[in-house]
Amino acid sequence: MELSHELIRAQLARITESKDFDASARLRAFLTFVVDETLAGRGNEIKAYTIAVSVFGRNSKFDPLLDPIVRVEAGKLRKLLERYYLLNPNEPVIITIPLGNYIPLFLSNPDIQSAPKKNVPGRAVKGKGGVPQPSPKHKKPLLLIIPPDNFSNIEEVTSFTYGFAEDLLMRMDCSELFDVLFAPTIATEGGTDPFEVVELAAESRARFILHGRVQSRESLLRVYVSLTDASNRRRIWTERFDAPLEGLDLLSLQDQISAKVWAELADRFGVLARMLMQEATYLPQEEIDSYGASLLYGLWEGTWDKGNFERAKEALERNLQQDPHNPLLLAYLSRIAASDYQQAIGAIENNLDIGMDLAKLAVSKSRDYVGGHIAIAHSLFARHSPEPLEDALEIILEMPELTPYAQSMTGFFMALAFDLERGLELIENAAKLNSVQPGYHRIVPFFYHFGKGNYEAALKETLRLNVPTNAWDPVLRILVYYQLGQHTLLKGASQRLFELDPDFVKHREQFLKGLLFKQERIDMVAEILYKSGIV
Repeated sequence: MELSHELIRAQLARITESKDFDASARLRAFLTFVVDETLAGRGNEIKAYTIAVSVFGRNSKFDPLLDPIVRVEAGKLRKLLERYYLLNPNEPVIITIPLGNYIPLFLSNPDIQSAPKKNVPGRAVKGKGGVPQPSPKHKKPLLLIIPPDNFSNIEEVTSFTYGFAEDLLMRMDCSELFDVLFAPTIATEGGTDPFEVVELAAESRARFILHGRVQSRESLLRVYVSLTDASNRRRIWTERFDAPLEGLDLLSLQDQISAKVWAELADRFGVLARMLMQEATYLPQEEIDSYGASLLYGLWEGTWDKGNFERAKEALERNLQQDPHNPLLLAYLSRIAASDYQQAIGAIENNLDIGMDLAKLAVSKSRDYVGGHIAIAHSLFARHSPEPLEDALEIILEMPELTPYAQSMTGFFMALAFDLERGLELIENAAKLNSVQPGYHRIVPFFYHFGKGNYEAALKETLRLNVPTNAWDPVLRILVYYQLGQHTLLKGASQRLFELDPDFVKHREQFLKGLLFKQERIDMVAEILYKSGIV
């Protein structure tokens, strides 16, 4: 079905006039503004600034880094549109606002007779001069959030459970890993009906269900939160939180629990990410879409394995050709290019220049996307540009609701470039929220302990590095074994280094420089390698 401007405007009118679109006046104005601008051919002018000034009445001094109103309201709008189409599945035109920008996407509905057959992507429309919006193979799973059941004898806990679910919905709204849907009204007497939960998950096409219960016992309030895979009804994560009833502050408890659940589930290396990354390894390479390519990048970053590097690089490059304005693809391919230089892989010509160009483009497409700013910092780190890097990291730290991964990544660059102790503090604080971060971040505490002569503690950090197929694993072990005088283990680590990288000596200087940043640290490591017989 051809999507004319008339069809799109008619769909917009049905949405904004419908009781099923339970939106405030300014959210209706938000949706109307971005649709009108796109159809008028001004799609590439739709930014947080223009929306803030035109819709929310902000003045010309508006800065989205200081005032997150557009990002927050866009999250609400996305959820309301999801709910509208869940309640009205036969609408001919689907209007969505993809994550990463505020430019609406218009698709013909594949589930009605007048639209293309199922499994055929809808046709995308753009206004003259607007940013192209190709039809996506959308494989992001849907997470259904249900307020925990209140089995306590405290009436106020019911409002706490709904507040917790809504708070979690807001925190998870901008996740790269999944979409979220809120189901606030399915509880029955005696608790939520599990069959109704499964049925609702099936109707909404949700793969994951987040639910729980609250109990009180003597002087204690206990909250259970669990994550279930609806496709096989397997519980894949559960957490328990206890709080004393005396002096209980339910709002503070709500913030504490939602922050912890968000950190463990929605983080770049959280529970769901690790599960979905592993699933991506079984997909044929030619079937990997943009979403799958981002998962493959996560596999590379988590393992530093060259096989994962090649798969991620190929998938990102191929999907970026089809979707050249996707900030996630731009940011991850930028970081692949920076890693290519740092690891002395040599798969990308002019890797440093390409990495920086892609990172800048990612930020230009979505200034609020923290991944683009991390890509900028990564490129500056690889280029050994300490002052611009420090500025880039401060921009990241000023952004709202940083995930543990973003904090840990910022700490990694900061620690190795100019402030070891402050960077280490960021890494350890992130680990308290979500203990699973890329193993290579443990290089920072390694050098912290190594620099203080605490070689046993440094050796323990090599066990947490978890990059067994990367040359950095034996290199760090060589440093420690040399200082401890463990010659047999030193010899074994040296042999392992050349098994992994037979040409290590040829590109040793670039390899060390790519990660260690400071010249005195590079010279120290090079000297120990020389004394160990690695010339």
